[in-house]
Amino acid sequence: MNSMITNNIPQETINAVLIDILKGAKDASSEIYGASKTGIVKAVEFAQEQSPMVVQEFLVWKFAQSVIWVIVGVIAIGALGFLIKKCVSRISKSDEGEIYFLPIAISVVVIVVICFINIVPNIEQIVKVKVAPRVFMIEWVSDQVIDKNK
Repeated sequence: MNSMITNNIPQETINAVLIDILKGAKDASSEIYGASKTGIVKAVEFAQEQSPMVVQEFLVWKFAQSVIWVIVGVIAIGALGFLIKKCVSRISKSDEGEIYFLPIAISVVVIVVICFINIVPNIEQIVKVKVAPRVFMIEWVSDQVIDKNK
């Protein structure tokens, strides 16, 4: 049946229809290309406008996050110090010094761990964000790249 339809239509008409279809596809693709190019240009302009604000907000967030962790660490050390003080006062009141030695030793170890794992790195990050924000950003980006490659 297809051969009957094409046999009745002259070849010039078929060629003209095909040419019109191809021209329409070409025109549509150039419009799509133009629209996508405009969209990309606008996206780049938006990113250029917003990048300084995003970086500034990121630095402020990292600073605040580090301050919060330092405060949490200091509170934990204060609570452990209070417990140590209570244990020491109980040791001095009783003759059973050996019973309270273990909690004091564990508390001292926990304080040292809190200092070296939580407080010292966060203080370092606070100083780095305030004194050398570009160095902080470079180190942060390199850490992210290294973590993704692992």
